[in-house]
Amino acid sequence: MDRTIASGAVDSGSIPLGDVAERRACMCMRAVFLWDDMGLFIAIIMFLAAFLLLRSEWEKVQLKTDHYEVRTDKLPEGVSKVRLVFVSDLHDYMPARHTPEMITKAIDLVKPDAVILGGDMITVSKSERVPRPETKTALSVISSIAGKYPVFYGEGNHETRLMEKNPEGYASYVSEIFSMGVRYLRDTGAEIPGTGVQVYGVNLSDDFYGRFPGIEKKYEMPERYIEGAIGEADRKNFNVFLIHIPLYLEEAEKAGADLVLSGHYHGGTVRLPDGRGLMTPQYQFFKKECSGEFTYGKAKMIVGRGLGTHSIKIRINDLPQIAVVDITDEGTSKVQN
Repeated sequence: MDRTIASGAVDSGSIPLGDVAERRACMCMRAVFLWDDMGLFIAIIMFLAAFLLLRSEWEKVQLKTDHYEVRTDKLPEGVSKVRLVFVSDLHDYMPARHTPEMITKAIDLVKPDAVILGGDMITVSKSERVPRPETKTALSVISSIAGKYPVFYGEGNHETRLMEKNPEGYASYVSEIFSMGVRYLRDTGAEIPGTGVQVYGVNLSDDFYGRFPGIEKKYEMPERYIEGAIGEADRKNFNVFLIHIPLYLEEAEKAGADLVLSGHYHGGTVRLPDGRGLMTPQYQFFKKECSGEFTYGKAKMIVGRGLGTHSIKIRINDLPQIAVVDITDEGTSKVQN
């Protein structure tokens, strides 16, 4: 059938040109609004990312001192308080605004009886067959502290990795540490002079740092592993165990620990308002043990946020930390910081 339309006639099967133009205009307006909304969303995301990045860079050059108290009836007669400074996870990192003297000055302000180094003061590459350790900054910091205070050093996974993959480099590093008068505690213990407090360094093999992405799991510690490493701790003394990863408080308490000092998690990189960390080096998320104080039985564990960064060089709501731990006699009044 011929559907030719005479001049002025309208085909009932067609759409008027005015309606087409109007619809096209509406579609264009919607696209503009959508683009504006998307552009605003992208701008907000970019602003937040820039803010968080700047915030992280600011946090990395800060240094916060946090105080903890552990009460006990095990201090010898005449000793009412023993003050420890606990630092860990320097990773041979020093922001431009920091110097070893700044760290020493912060320690001087709290007048500790001893300084405890919780491991990973250095950085050792996991990918290199024979890694060359980064130690210059760590040695400078330790040297500035060791000249003033008794220093006790427990290993982290980076020191252990150095020992396993580059024994000569490890021996050289430990030799320098010993030459400063530092007590390097690899599966052994020592007393803080004049306090009766014993400090034990518990070394863990690389298996204990295994990655279990996204699940609540840890490498199971064999029964009496700690006792096999350091021997039987005298439970009449106040015993401090240095265990780098904060997953073995229960096992440490059963082995005679009164206090466990740990690090490794760097505070969780991004610390949430409830204290949990966003992510650990084991790719586990939202763990509460990333920083702070925890209790199991008669033992307490303090997890430090560390001083430096490694791999993911970000800190948000996660200031670098010097932890001051007061071990006080139960008969004394509460310590004033």
